[in-house]
Amino acid sequence: MKAKTIEDRNTRVKEYEKIYAEGEPSAPLLYMLITEYSYANLPQASMLDRSKEVVYLDALIELPVNKQLKEYFVSADMLTEAQKILQTETNLNKTGPLGDMIKNPVQVQMYSLGTGEYSIVFISTDYLATNILYRIDGNGDFKDTGENTAFGMQSSQRHPKTDIQTKLSKGEHKIEVKYVVTSGEESKVYEYKLKAE
Repeated sequence: MKAKTIEDRNTRVKEYEKIYAEGEPSAPLLYMLITEYSYANLPQASMLDRSKEVVYLDALIELPVNKQLKEYFVSADMLTEAQKILQTETNLNKTGPLGDMIKNPVQVQMYSLGTGEYSIVFISTDYLATNILYRIDGNGDFKDTGENTAFGMQSSQRHPKTDIQTKLSKGEHKIEVKYVVTSGEESKVYEYKLKAE
């Protein structure tokens, strides 16, 4: 059987991820996924992309030592280069401020406007976010915050409005938030508890 080369990055990554989902991933597959999501190959990555890379880094680290990369490289130089790439990506994505942003790419704050009216502010660290969706106390479907038209001429990318105003009763409220990036991919739901005084 002849090996095929997949030129298109999106198609190639989907194929790798399909193989990953089908069973026990090998070190070379994980390495390929990590490099596909690496800063060098995907500098315009969303936080969703970065979080996938962290999953693959963790999966590679969890493999028994005898199943890790050293058995798959022809030369010591190639192995050393691969280990440098992995260490750089681990340092970049799992430690410091970026590691924290990957774990929690959206924050929520609430401010009283008086008479039971509140401003809820959504702070997204994912610059590729195009829509922010929210739900309060599990009521109904998620609602879009809308578009921030202030960006208008500066960018062709849609920018989400980052605040809403709503009436809330006194007490604790659950705010659920998710967002969508330029590729159309949707984040997981993040939950916050905020108290209306």
